[in-house]
Amino acid sequence: DTFLCSRKSQCRTVCILYSCLLSGNDEDTLTVYGGTVFNQVLVWRPFSSQSPSGDTCAEVQHRLCGHEGVIFSIALNGDGTVACTASDDRTVRVWNLASVDGNLLSSECLHVLYGHSARIWKAIFVQDFIISVGEDALVCVWDIHGHLLKEIKGHQGLNVWSVCDAHTTIPSIVTGGGDGGIRWWSLADVNATISQQFSLTVPDLPSPDELAA
Repeated sequence: DTFLCSRKSQCRTVCILYSCLLSGNDEDTLTVYGGTVFNQVLVWRPFSSQSPSGDTCAEVQHRLCGHEGVIFSIALNGDGTVACTASDDRTVRVWNLASVDGNLLSSECLHVLYGHSARIWKAIFVQDFIISVGEDALVCVWDIHGHLLKEIKGHQGLNVWSVCDAHTTIPSIVTGGGDGGIRWWSLADVNATISQQFSLTVPDLPSPDELAA
């Protein structure tokens, strides 16, 4: 199938993005959160105005400022009133967001979370927890007030690259690491134990000489 671009939108402030989050149910409510190389999160509405061609160039509506490194991850809680961001500066920041009619008017950094010894690749909300993973191969479990509840160690070597909500009745997460493993963790009573582990084995690839032969 071939997909054609029907409309384009660009933020008037042009910079390199290290992360991006889209929020909203349609074009009218769509909001972009862009994590930049300049240590900020730019918030803008792609289709708040448009040219006769249908393309748009939108102004920055709001900036989340405070990190001292590039922004690797942005997440919102269920109702979009709280955000968490993960950064090269080894912190997770929790933000209160004040919006009117979908327009973000103000923000306040509620908590700065210190617990990782290296860059933090991702932070997400899972029910009443904030989960962060990073270059130090740690999975950190925080409460929504920024208190570190648990450090989970299980992946070998460096880097837990990814984490997602397992969407089970009991809070659970799935992590992916640089060791090629995918691990399923239960967060029941914040006594995280590994429930299931999957090992991914990458086969040895033939050398260029072997392919040529």
